[in-house]
Amino acid sequence: MLLPDLPDDVLETMVEAVTQIDAKTLPALSLVSRAFRCPSQREIFRDVELAPTSSYDLLTPSPHHLRLRDILKENPTLATYIRGLYCFQFPNRLGPGVPINTLDAAWMVDHGLLLAEILQLLEFSPIQKIVVISSLNSGLLRWTALHQILQDTFLGFFTKSSITSVTFSGLLLPQNIFSTFADVKDLYLGNCSWSTQNLLTPPGPRTTAPMIHKLLSLRLLVSDTLPIESIGRPIGLDLSGVCTLLIIGYTLPFPNLTRLISLPSLKDLTITQSRIQGLEQGRHDDLGLDLSPAIGLCSLTLRCGLMTSVEGFSWIDPFLSSLPTESPIQKLSLSLEIYGGPPGPAYVDPFKILSKALSSFHQRFHMIEQIRVEMKLPCRSVDSQEQLERFWEQVREQLVWRGCEGVFLLETLMDM
Repeated sequence: MLLPDLPDDVLETMVEAVTQIDAKTLPALSLVSRAFRCPSQREIFRDVELAPTSSYDLLTPSPHHLRLRDILKENPTLATYIRGLYCFQFPNRLGPGVPINTLDAAWMVDHGLLLAEILQLLEFSPIQKIVVISSLNSGLLRWTALHQILQDTFLGFFTKSSITSVTFSGLLLPQNIFSTFADVKDLYLGNCSWSTQNLLTPPGPRTTAPMIHKLLSLRLLVSDTLPIESIGRPIGLDLSGVCTLLIIGYTLPFPNLTRLISLPSLKDLTITQSRIQGLEQGRHDDLGLDLSPAIGLCSLTLRCGLMTSVEGFSWIDPFLSSLPTESPIQKLSLSLEIYGGPPGPAYVDPFKILSKALSSFHQRFHMIEQIRVEMKLPCRSVDSQEQLERFWEQVREQLVWRGCEGVFLLETLMDM
């Protein structure tokens, strides 16, 4: 059978396999045969990244952007393959000779205008995901710093009914920016804030600012600039349908946690924090760890760093016990990075507390299908592989209780 005779789904499967192995070979694959051209180009242009390759691209048009613009002008069909648009606007570090006060100005010159021109070429692209990330050394990028043409072009994108996923990071946004979205279901906010000044006027016939009613997934990178208390109706977000909530950078105590996890449709909650402070002093009673509002929770994931001490594990039992018994919880995942080594007999006993907490949790919730515990040990805490294996074997002995067969899963890792 010749290549042109192969069914389209077979060709697409072959191209997807090549993409997973080495995506850089796709341009060469597109030239092998006419049969491979279209499926290869679909993968090549599925996700488009608009990012300066150096700090100097902030002030002058990027050669990469110029080439992309010319390609899309020459072959507009390629624009219809784009599903994800990623705008990483600034590098983390400035090159020599680029003063900080030129950063906002960069949006007013050729760089911003070229981005607008490329976006305009994607007017009819069925884009599903848009990501706008800024990483300024000097703070948040002001939305008003964008060239007006670039602002208007972005707003045209936001009103597309095909966009279902949006990511904003490192931006000072107009408070009503979410009113411009038509059908967003997944929203990520990282290190953002918003202003009541310079509010947006969405293009088109809309006269009122609608709410995003279809939001299903909300992910938050908690920081000093992100005003958690205003997330919701004040900025045009209806959170009543959110079933998946991810909180990154969770800082304890955190009084707004109760408000967020009391969302009526919440099913999947993930809290990620590199290190929970204060637990070593047994302060778990005032850390705001209360799951009582989460009456519909089906999956709970907690990722954090802990000290191998009695206090370091003592908060887990009251935290899990605060989950209402009527919750239809099916999956519990704890991802713990253990500090305080080197591992030895003195560091094994505290796991009895963890074992007791998990056993009690298992007995309270009969619908539980999986309790997964992942533990990571810093490599600097380990003198030898034999010592590490002996330590984890002792931990496993502490974490095994009656009736946990088929439910409990323990994974042990070493942070290299």
